[in-house]
Amino acid sequence: MSNTNDIVKKLEELNTSSFQFFQINDKNEYVSIEEYVPVSVDEIIVIINRVFSGMILAYEKFGFRHGFLDPKNIFVEKEGEEIKILINVTTSFENNFPMLLNELATFVSLYERCLISKKIFQNDIAPFRTLQLELIKVHNIDELKLLLD
Repeated sequence: MSNTNDIVKKLEELNTSSFQFFQINDKNEYVSIEEYVPVSVDEIIVIINRVFSGMILAYEKFGFRHGFLDPKNIFVEKEGEEIKILINVTTSFENNFPMLLNELATFVSLYERCLISKKIFQNDIAPFRTLQLELIKVHNIDELKLLLD
């Protein structure tokens, strides 16, 4: 198990203008996606896509998986139309694709519940059901990347 500070330093090389790994010192200065109210379905898709893309990149480059990928640990910064996703790093590297896949599927379910509780959707059906069913069919990182296209 690696030191979290060492992990963050390695993951920082993957940071872009739309996605960032970091370690939070003061959660009060950020808004989690659990609290954030998206203005459109397109914004929700951007958030999910950026979380998936960042986690896939970190897995491919370092064998990293988060360990607790929860809407409470994912933060959003929005300036105008630009959305930046920030993932709080709290765990170490673990090259285990089935666990990464499970973690992403769990994230989708938890985020879906957050959005349903905010009445973002017109009914309380599972809006991400198709994505969840597609995740079940994924067997490797390349298939997961195709799912984002």
